[in-house]
Amino acid sequence: MSCSGYAAQPTIDLDSAANFVILSKSGITDVPISAIVGNIGTYPITGAAIGVPCSEVTGTIFDRDNAYTGGGGGSTACRVTNAALLNTARIDMEAAYTDAVGRTPPDQTELGAGDISGLILTPGLYKWSTGLLINSGTPPDT
Repeated sequence: MSCSGYAAQPTIDLDSAANFVILSKSGITDVPISAIVGNIGTYPITGAAIGVPCSEVTGTIFDRDNAYTGGGGGSTACRVTNAALLNTARIDMEAAYTDAVGRTPPDQTELGAGDISGLILTPGLYKWSTGLLINSGTPPDT
């Protein structure tokens, strides 16, 4: 099932930040057992602030300073140290955020109770007047 945004706007260009599923300036914590599919990284904070073990990441963990310690899981085999790549991705992430935050929100509120579990959202801006629930599994009846 899909859901359409009400305000058709150009796509936000993530540029190199699109290579990450989690990109943070202040660290990444873990809720065991996570299943993260894609690359994660932090910049400018130290790689020691990444608390996710390699065993929970299908991808690469990037740090800026070779300080990732395995996120409590011991292994650092999934780590790549690349400060320049992370800095560029951080700059691109901030530019995308600035673009997104400067856009006009939709006038209409999405229908439903705010449960978007399993829905495929088309590009656009969405607005709910309720809390928003995202669970894995089958989509709700809408």
